[in-house]
Amino acid sequence: MLTIFLDRDGVINENRSDYVKSWGEFCFLAGSKEAIAMLTNAGHRIIVCTNQAGVARGHLSLETVEEIHRRMVAEIAQAGGIIERVYYCPHGKDENCSCRKPRPGMLLRSRDELGIDMNDALFIGDSISDIQAALAAGVHPILVLTGLGMEHLREHYQEADGPFHIAESLKNTAEIILQGDLLACPTSCGRTFARALLTSPPSLTITRQVQAKALPSLHCQRLPVSKSAILRSI
Repeated sequence: MLTIFLDRDGVINENRSDYVKSWGEFCFLAGSKEAIAMLTNAGHRIIVCTNQAGVARGHLSLETVEEIHRRMVAEIAQAGGIIERVYYCPHGKDENCSCRKPRPGMLLRSRDELGIDMNDALFIGDSISDIQAALAAGVHPILVLTGLGMEHLREHYQEADGPFHIAESLKNTAEIILQGDLLACPTSCGRTFARALLTSPPSLTITRQVQAKALPSLHCQRLPVSKSAILRSI
């Protein structure tokens, strides 16, 4: 059994540049509820750790954040998934708190409160701050290319101070985990893949074969995009 930490925005639901300020603005990403149900049914523990700086900026209240999370957890439960706990940081970047990612405070708090073995834990996020928090907490980091993932892979990969896996989406990651491929392989380095994206010829399609050369343990689905398409997308 693994403990799987999930970021929220960009992993479970769509990111918004102006924050998710109400349940009406919350939109599940395709396959995310199904992915959590798959992981739950396989016996894994699921915990959400999310920065919600919109509270500090006055865009929404703590009560609204908690209502969004209650509804999110309920919908996931209807799909067959279980979120054991949701941790969120309501602070702004300038408040210097210990819980805001890239600091590992939320992960360490969950370790202490829920008795988690961090050696059997991983964190799935769409930003380099998620990767940094995972590395600081001693869990396996995975960057998904939904949400901010592609942009952060291309522009911020060098800020990660350790190796990380890459997957296409939460659904894709769940499939990899259930196949037993992820932690059985040597850790793949997302920084190597990012360099491959930046140095590949403009006409090169990033196929499974190209990925295998850059990241031997990457098992995500084919990414049907060229370098120029990646540049356009961000």
